[in-house]
Amino acid sequence: MRPAKPEDKNVAMKNHQKQKEFPSGPLAHRLSARERQIMDVVHRLGEASARDVQGAIPSAPSYSAVRRMVNILEEKGFLSHRELDGRYIYSPTIPAKEAGVSVLKNLMATFFENSLEQTVATFLSSKEVDVDEAELERLSIMIDKARSKSEGAAQGKDTSEEKEKIK
Repeated sequence: MRPAKPEDKNVAMKNHQKQKEFPSGPLAHRLSARERQIMDVVHRLGEASARDVQGAIPSAPSYSAVRRMVNILEEKGFLSHRELDGRYIYSPTIPAKEAGVSVLKNLMATFFENSLEQTVATFLSSKEVDVDEAELERLSIMIDKARSKSEGAAQGKDTSEEKEKIK
């Protein structure tokens, strides 16, 4: 086996960095456990004041700590606010589903080499994850739909390539 050359390491590092591309904007920030709790509350309620958030969090910090954290989340771009009767009412700037996709992408990049297959296999083989037959059937349907979509896109690509050849 030949010794690694510096340029080999640079290529490997660049490839590794490409795999771990994180989104820009608010989703580029990682959230603390408490920030995730706050975001969960605001997503669940649709909009909330700092007092609403404090009331919905188990073992909640002080009101001033909650206000500070929602301000930080606003600075990071996760929340926006409007004023109502002298109070700030916070709303999420990113739909819960979009934020969830970003979190899953980060999880896949961090722990599963950006592999959906490895991610799903880990969950399905885990003793801690209980998957019933109905859920497996729904997953199977989703896989079939994704396969059809992928095949349709590949066929559309072939058609566009053929059109280019004709020109």
